[in-house]
Amino acid sequence: MKTLRSFCFGFMLAGLYTAGSGQESDYLGAHAPKTTGEIYGQGVRETAWQPPDREREGFHLPPGFQIELFAAEPQIAKPMNMAWDDRGRLWVTSTQEYPYPAEVGAATRDTIQILEDLDQDGRADKSTTFADGLNIPIGLLPVQEGVICFSIPNLWLLRDNDGDDRVDERKVLLGPFDTSRDTHGMINSLHRGDDGWIYACHGFNNQSQVTARDGSSVKLMSGNTFRFKEDGSRIEQVTHGQVNPFGMTSDEWGNWYTADCHSKPLTALLPGACYPSFGRPHDGLGFAPEMMSHLHGSTAICGLVYYQAEQFPTFYRRRFYSGNVMTSRINCNELQWRGATAQAVELPDFLTSDDAWFRPVDIQLGPDGCLYVADFYNKIIGHYEVPLEHPERDRDSGRIWRIVYRGNAEHLPPMALDIDNGDLMRELSSENAARRELAVEAAIEHRNIAGGEASRLLFDPKQSELLRISCLEIVFRQNPAAAHSRLIPHDSPHQQLLVRQLKLAADLPTDLRTKFLQDVRKAIPFANPQANRAVCPLLAASGDWHDIVNLSRFAADQTDTATAHAARIAIRDLLLNDSQLAMATAGWPPADNSTNTATPTFAIESRESQVIAGVLPAVDSALAAERLLTFITLQDKTPPALTDAAINLVTKFAVDPLLGRLLELISIKNSGNLANKAKQFERLCESYLIKHPALPTKITDFGKRLQTEIEVALTAAANGETRPLAWKDATQADWSSEKRKGVEGVELKLRSSFTRGESYTGKLICQPFSCPTKLSFLIAGHNGNPRESDQQLNRIDLQLVESGKVIKTAFPPRSDVAQRVRGSLPNSRDKRYS
Repeated sequence: MKTLRSFCFGFMLAGLYTAGSGQESDYLGAHAPKTTGEIYGQGVRETAWQPPDREREGFHLPPGFQIELFAAEPQIAKPMNMAWDDRGRLWVTSTQEYPYPAEVGAATRDTIQILEDLDQDGRADKSTTFADGLNIPIGLLPVQEGVICFSIPNLWLLRDNDGDDRVDERKVLLGPFDTSRDTHGMINSLHRGDDGWIYACHGFNNQSQVTARDGSSVKLMSGNTFRFKEDGSRIEQVTHGQVNPFGMTSDEWGNWYTADCHSKPLTALLPGACYPSFGRPHDGLGFAPEMMSHLHGSTAICGLVYYQAEQFPTFYRRRFYSGNVMTSRINCNELQWRGATAQAVELPDFLTSDDAWFRPVDIQLGPDGCLYVADFYNKIIGHYEVPLEHPERDRDSGRIWRIVYRGNAEHLPPMALDIDNGDLMRELSSENAARRELAVEAAIEHRNIAGGEASRLLFDPKQSELLRISCLEIVFRQNPAAAHSRLIPHDSPHQQLLVRQLKLAADLPTDLRTKFLQDVRKAIPFANPQANRAVCPLLAASGDWHDIVNLSRFAADQTDTATAHAARIAIRDLLLNDSQLAMATAGWPPADNSTNTATPTFAIESRESQVIAGVLPAVDSALAAERLLTFITLQDKTPPALTDAAINLVTKFAVDPLLGRLLELISIKNSGNLANKAKQFERLCESYLIKHPALPTKITDFGKRLQTEIEVALTAAANGETRPLAWKDATQADWSSEKRKGVEGVELKLRSSFTRGESYTGKLICQPFSCPTKLSFLIAGHNGNPRESDQQLNRIDLQLVESGKVIKTAFPPRSDVAQRVRGSLPNSRDKRYS
């Protein structure tokens, strides 16, 4: 059967992107645009280019808000990312090359601009080209020496050695990053963390393996997030997965979030977690909990900010604002909590536009409390929907918009920070997150606050929480021991400070962390769920299996899925050490049924052992495979996913007697269920051949015996009995399964070409079988856009094995709801089908 992917994907674009205008509210959200919703589903807009003033007239915001033009062509070309410095200047990466990078050796036209509003009227008066000759620059972050930025194929430090706002020296910090597969897959959204590291996103499809000076290395397969030291000395992966993250922000607790094109518009990041991507498997623990189920009428989401400032009215604070480049609007979500699990609640769109060329690729909070929106103004934005070389792609127009609330417009603070005139404490206490973070950087760079004074303020409960958080960041980056000399009281009203201190403790040197943990363990469990989530990476860093007791308590809590997942990640990290794994499972029966002389720890039926067993699929070792087999063997009922995980682990290491034990387990657990036995054996063979060139005799002999069982069962089968069939494509692989609803409302698992990737086409063929007089099966999927004629490319054919003649054909119902197909097959007992 031909793949469904290309047709379903095209339908999703047409169906989702045209959903446009159903979310607006005159009271809380933006007014509906004047143009019809269908215009926003077009890959190539039919409307005409508009000058900035005309575009501005077509914006719609909630009452009390206004939008102003901050900068436009020719001051900038097409903006990608923006970042502020402590002088109130906006740095912008600007491109004309995008979407194709310049050829190697060719002159490049892209720049980094510095925009300044000298008269504080909300409009950039001065534009300075800090650096030119760049090649699709995206992420950037101003630093004391100049700016760190990405330009194909590296992360660079561009130094200004003489203070004239022009680059004098270009130094490669990290790279090269892969840019050969897709122009999406480049580094964006550089942000400084509390820990002083720089956090960033790696986009779609490219496969980058990058090593820092200290030998640390990351392998970034398509969408990922990572962090690196400012001097490029070290690099570390933060999360795995996502499709194309482009936009990053953080909340008041120090948690990170990304916007992701072609996945969920908002993703709450858990360090070490894995997130869904196109057809890629999870890490053995399962995917991290999702934050939202809605898509805002589009998956083409770029730019993200969590508003933390005082300029907007209360209702519009602590909201996520994300740029929707396909529907030409800014979406809005409220952040709600279930324990420490983030939930995004959809609110009316914050901004809509009559101009379908409006493309909000980045959104940043300004030092004045306003939102600044980078508009990649263009007739075309899609990559796969519209060829990259399409001649109507605009390469010169770009705008930056400033959104201000008129009620507070007369009381905006100056753009530049005042850190030299005795006002540093006020800046470090600012409700404006952008302003406070810039003040922290300035204080560290210029040593405006003494280490002793910062330490005193950090532990002074009379100070504001924001000032104490700023001091924590300053002290930690200068003297980690002082920042963690004692634990913030667990009953302190300053819980955000406590959570940030716990987060930072995971990066402490071993001796300091061990001492700090003594106080932490006494406080577990914390009353605040954010603290319990934050303590999980710290316990993982302890390297002590005894901490599994506390972590298992969190992992078993199904009401707070983010904390439970963080705890499982921590347990996995502890068990990556074989000695820790052996001690944690010393209470389990030995593999050979001999007397267990190890020091008893967790009994196999205990809560801790149940949690450990669920984590073992993510522990890449032969010992983990053996312990998992032991656990499954002793259970009356085992979730199928856990058995599949044991198959993957055992076949990866392929050592005796594990293979023999696994085959025995498959026989015992599937006694009386030949179909499931065959399915698990098939999975075992496929898993084995991923890592090894051929099946060993032990497996092939088992397969021969199984084949005999199947033949006997088929011979004796009554007419109409369900029969197990093996399926293969041209590469001798099966399609994985996806969940679909049936017409009866029951959730089903169907083989799906979606699981083989977006561009996959091919056939899936079953083994030959002797067919009964009646045959039925379930089918779901599409044959192109439902509004258009049926292409009949996707189908199921029943054909005679001997002649290859197709005698029955069934087409998908053009729906994701599975339908049952039934049919009679005259004289079928005399023929073999596939």
